[in-house]
Amino acid sequence: MSSCLRKKQVFEPIKVEIHNSRIEYKGAPATHTIFLDSTERKQAEEALKESEEKLARSKKMESLGLLAGGVAHDLNNVLSGIVSYPDLILLDLPEDSRLRKSIETMQASGDRAAAIVQDLLTVARGVASTKDPLNLNDLVLLDMIMDPCINGRETYERIVKIHPDQKAVIVSGFADTDEVKQARRAGAGRYIKKPVTLEKIGLAVKEELGK
Repeated sequence: MSSCLRKKQVFEPIKVEIHNSRIEYKGAPATHTIFLDSTERKQAEEALKESEEKLARSKKMESLGLLAGGVAHDLNNVLSGIVSYPDLILLDLPEDSRLRKSIETMQASGDRAAAIVQDLLTVARGVASTKDPLNLNDLVLLDMIMDPCINGRETYERIVKIHPDQKAVIVSGFADTDEVKQARRAGAGRYIKKPVTLEKIGLAVKEELGK
């Protein structure tokens, strides 16, 4: 195979296959040569090869992402106590306690480990996640029955008379009762049935504040 130039509108290189064969011409030995333009076929072969390589890389990254996601979720379960309990301990620990510095070191290490887990989740998703601050002062968590026997729906109705645009997420141990439905008609947002998790509350708060 060789390259030469062909005239289209301008001269451009093309791929050429050359096939020679021995023949006899007018009683004398000669060479019969055929030139075949293989430019388009070669381009198609190169494009196919490139696509196959991209697909192989994509499958490899997908496998790595699944692995990273599994590891990240397992680490999240382990880290939940390591990250949360130092905060609770520090709340009850005297300021002059000798243990405070050690607990704070544990807390900082847990936060760094949690950041690594987030990096793993970024790899798993294949896209960087962004974190935007939310003003929690714009929202209340509303319980239908609050101690001492305070009605959550009535409380919310009083709030919206003062702050008409007040947003709320309903957190209640009861089913989707008439009280819940009335509160939602008054402007309260998503209803979460107890028992709740921080993840459920976080998603509901983000959804409500995003409206």
